[in-house]
Amino acid sequence: MSEKSDVKVPEEIRKGWEETRLCANLIREGKAKIMIATRKDGTTYRYTKPK
Repeated sequence: MSEKSDVKVPEEIRKGWEETRLCANLIREGKAKIMIATRKDGTTYRYTKPK
């Protein structure tokens, strides 16, 4: 089990992962912050806002 094998990841998951890494790096560098907003139905969601 020490051999590495190629794992096929669906493109939508890979794209989402890259977006998450980009946002995390911006937050670490102090170039963005996490915002919380409320929808009309009362639910909340979070997003990354560049400074």
